[in-house]
Amino acid sequence: MYAFPSPGEGSFVECPTKGEETAMKFFTPDLYNRGNLPNPKEASGTEDEWDRAIQRYRRRWRKIKTAFPESVQHFKEQHICLHDAEVLSLGRRQGTFVFLLETEPPVRKPVVLTFTLAGEPTIATGVLFNSRPSRPILWFYEEWDLDGQQQPTFEVLLGNGWVVKLPFRDFSYLITDPVVPSVNGVVGQTTIAPAAGAAAEPATVPP
Repeated sequence: MYAFPSPGEGSFVECPTKGEETAMKFFTPDLYNRGNLPNPKEASGTEDEWDRAIQRYRRRWRKIKTAFPESVQHFKEQHICLHDAEVLSLGRRQGTFVFLLETEPPVRKPVVLTFTLAGEPTIATGVLFNSRPSRPILWFYEEWDLDGQQQPTFEVLLGNGWVVKLPFRDFSYLITDPVVPSVNGVVGQTTIAPAAGAAAEPATVPP
């Protein structure tokens, strides 16, 4: 059982565990599990089901997208693919929830997703039959939807068997280029040239 502390309180919000309902509507843990069964006969037909789920989700998004902040619509319009990104961390401070990711190789771009919460986040655990608690934790599939009160929600299925659900009212994201110093100290468009024996200053890359 996992929980997040409520903002400004010492209480905790209980989160559903395996066997309780998880609310992913399209890219469901059940469909993912069946598609990854070791016996090809048992997994037969799941590819077609997945394709239909994609089409249903696209139709749903076209219907509801104007109810979301412009930042979410822009994120979707950019066709940003986070599938198989590594989840470096996730955390909450009062009404803000943050994911820190790194996209899959070969580029490995740092990504920050920031949500302004409109309610309590929850995590359903143990929803994948082959999930492992060890790292790396991979980002599988996300869904943007509206709940019964027409409140925007975000859900993501992670490779460790978690489904994270966030009711939110605002969203921002940042995708950066990786900064890796070369042998001669060049970082992006910035050259690091510290004096002999001095510690190098943190590199800054022009936007």
